[in-house]
Amino acid sequence: MKKISVLSLLIIASLLLGACGGATPTEEAPPTEKPAPTEVAPVIPDLGGQDVRIAVENAYPPFNYIDEDTNEAVGWDYDACAAICEVLNCTPVFVEAAWEGIFEATAAGEYDMVADGVTITAERDEIVDFSIPYMVIAQYILVRSPEPDIVDQDSLVASDALVGTQIGTTNEAKAIELVGEDRVLSYDTFDLPVQALLSGDVDAVIIDEEAGKGFVNKNPGKIMLLPEPVTGAEELGFVFPPGSELTEAVNYALGVLRDDGTLDALYQKYWGEAEVTFDLGGQEVRIAVENAYPPFNYIDEATNEPVGWDYDACAAICEVLNCTPVFVEAAWEGIFEATAAGEYDMVA
Repeated sequence: MKKISVLSLLIIASLLLGACGGATPTEEAPPTEKPAPTEVAPVIPDLGGQDVRIAVENAYPPFNYIDEDTNEAVGWDYDACAAICEVLNCTPVFVEAAWEGIFEATAAGEYDMVADGVTITAERDEIVDFSIPYMVIAQYILVRSPEPDIVDQDSLVASDALVGTQIGTTNEAKAIELVGEDRVLSYDTFDLPVQALLSGDVDAVIIDEEAGKGFVNKNPGKIMLLPEPVTGAEELGFVFPPGSELTEAVNYALGVLRDDGTLDALYQKYWGEAEVTFDLGGQEVRIAVENAYPPFNYIDEATNEPVGWDYDACAAICEVLNCTPVFVEAAWEGIFEATAAGEYDMVA
């Protein structure tokens, strides 16, 4: 009842006010402009010179390793973390650590961060936190050079070859998946399976492509990566204790370094490959064409000359390679068998 009586009073009051004000019309207030939304400036992390303890193995070139000439610890991880700390105003303090148990130690707060070419996996994400990915890689097979028997994944699986890898890695898991645990020898650091490959104790190593390139560069002419990957794309990230405030700060720094080209420059520094040039010395290259598949290859009715995309493209290829294209008209049926038998050098 109290609510009803108060409501009645409010209605009566509003009627009285309306009657008193009715003789004097009020001007309608001009519409106010909606204030423009203010842009929120991004918060730039400043760690105030804080020491950041970063775990590295120093045995995983070119990410981190000991330079044989200077005996100094160097690598992509050192340069990248130094660049990150330039952005965040922190001091990187690198701590050599064993791979086995590195995630548990980080989760316990022994390290602020791990920089070791670590693949981001759901299993590891249950123990530690990851940065945004800084690189996408795949796993490959590393073998001695030359290697006549192990030429791809299928030949490795079909053989009785021993496969080396590092304990507790995604490479170890892949090796066991491919050939079974009995044929896998796991080592404490990744330089050891590579040494075992060089000495003949194992016949192949499952390794991330970028690390594999690092070991190939350190052992030119002795080992090589097979051309086809054994996994799909995998992402690498830095590792942090769960809930670390450093994670978002490093994510910010990685964005800065990606935008300003620093990450690209570091990749070129450690993985940039010299341009490979070919000179075929004017060699004739027999190229099979049908001359009946316009616009790739066909007989021009006006000139009765063979023309088409294939002719122009192969001529351009031979300009680069210093060779002479010799086009041979061939029937489609049996063209692959004839090429396999060496009748043609190439089919366009």
